Amino acid sequence: MRKYFLLSAIALLAATNVNATTDYAEVTARAKIEVANTFECDDVDWGTIVVKAEN
Repeated sequence: MRKYFLLSAIALLAATNVNATTDYAEVTARAKIEVANTFECDDVDWGTIVVKAEN
């Protein structure tokens, strides 16, 4: 009796492994995370900016 129980248990495990399906997919994701700092400064004097006429 014990022999048949072990054989049926092994057969059941083998059958469930054969019929098992995998429902998943691989996804490759990339992200670039940057941290922005805020700062305060005095007015900046850029000097004289010259632009070509009719440009």
